[in-house]
Amino acid sequence: MKITVISQWYNEELLAPLFFNHYRYADEIVILLENDTNDSTREICRQYFLQGCNITLWDVHCLDGFDDTDKTKNINRSISSVKEGWIYVVDADEFIFPEWHEDPQTFLARQTEDIVMALNFHVYRHITEKDIDYTKDPVPQRVHAYGRGKNFKDYFIKPSVFRASAKVALTIGNHGYVGEHSISTERYIGAHWKQADLELCVRRRLSNGKRQSKANHRKGYGNHDYHITEERLKVQLEMNSNLPELKCFTERKEV
Repeated sequence: MKITVISQWYNEELLAPLFFNHYRYADEIVILLENDTNDSTREICRQYFLQGCNITLWDVHCLDGFDDTDKTKNINRSISSVKEGWIYVVDADEFIFPEWHEDPQTFLARQTEDIVMALNFHVYRHITEKDIDYTKDPVPQRVHAYGRGKNFKDYFIKPSVFRASAKVALTIGNHGYVGEHSISTERYIGAHWKQADLELCVRRRLSNGKRQSKANHRKGYGNHDYHITEERLKVQLEMNSNLPELKCFTERKEV
């Protein structure tokens, strides 16, 4: 059963190797790459393509920096081009997998509904964890997070996995969908790497804060990145450097 991964990127040289390591089993990885990208992201895509990842690059561009409305249009246009199998729509820092680390093909083969929701936890680097190994899958490398619930903003749920035949159209931030669709009682788990390491966090969040479009500011989209500083991010990561290990990242069970 074909699996297509879709993601929109800008300057993702730090996350790109981890992303391809994690999703390399997919039949196709479609990267909507902002034309203004000026780091080594495009070259990394080429390297992984030569290593056997079926990567397709679509050039996209927003005249006013980063605009969530434009991103949603780009994503939905890409979704509509996929005619068969299953689609993942994820950001560069979202690493999802079937609960209990079940084989994706086995998991998806028994699904009868349109959409599988993904439960994404914000992971942080624990004081015992090593530097990132960019040659490996990201999920085992960062397994510490709060597990209390979204009332504490410790996780978020997205309709990240769905059938191409369901003709799903996503809403702003890929957090919702248009119309009526059936939802699976099973789920994917996700490691959200936005705060997974200091260099990664500082570089991406400061850059994202500066690129927000006028429309985003007017509508309040992306406001969590508007007024951040490197010092505040350092303090945040230090405060979260001794979180509990979440079993959903480490436990494997027979299904």
